[in-house]
Amino acid sequence: MIATLLGEIPRSERRAMDREMCKSFGSAPIFAGLDEGARGIIIDAGRKHFLGCGFTLWQQGDAPQMLALVIHGQLKKTMIDAHGAQKTLQFIRYGGLVGAASAFGNFSHPTTLSATVATEILYWSADRFSGLMHVVPQLAINVLGIVGRQTDHLLRRLHEATSESADRRIARIVLRLLREEDPDGDCVPIELRISRQELAELSDTTLFTVSRTVSAWNRMQILKAGRGRLTVIDPAGLADLADDAPALRGKPRRV
Repeated sequence: MIATLLGEIPRSERRAMDREMCKSFGSAPIFAGLDEGARGIIIDAGRKHFLGCGFTLWQQGDAPQMLALVIHGQLKKTMIDAHGAQKTLQFIRYGGLVGAASAFGNFSHPTTLSATVATEILYWSADRFSGLMHVVPQLAINVLGIVGRQTDHLLRRLHEATSESADRRIARIVLRLLREEDPDGDCVPIELRISRQELAELSDTTLFTVSRTVSAWNRMQILKAGRGRLTVIDPAGLADLADDAPALRGKPRRV
């Protein structure tokens, strides 16, 4: 768990990431507006760690002790509601920062965070990260923006859950995941690794409704459903069902 992770790598063994990795982080929101030197200061202050599939970084209700940035892989944010049911709230991939709201809001983690695949993270203790924000003031501005966007995401999800049909919510969730996986819209079809249960939790509906909807879209050749995965074939058709902004368009690729 958190305490074990923070203490498992001796301070003497901490080492800087290579220059190419430092450059590659330029597109991550946490490093927006920072030059390579400032990024290097932040990266050098962190520690890298590999999480096995299923590893839980923290549990709902744990005290905040760290912040983490996803380098490779995927983390899943879940919570147990008042009725004891688990809800999947979000998947976090490359460049996603987790733990900031709890660490600086000084409240227990409202969600559980676990790796869905082998995942590499860069992490800092809350105290160390707070010190970095004094050294690099732009970092504090970036973190505030990230927390604000996360709040907006949850508010939009609440609005969708209370005002839109289940089919439209499901379509919007799939489109959102599609754009996160392929932001430039260059490649279709594209495969999403997500179970029907996870999709039901993300769209605030039931497994039965998701299964019925996915089966219908499979017959319409909008997507192809497999065990624990969806392959989107027609993003434009999916966008029509979601009544969403223009869908991803691009050249087909083999997946």
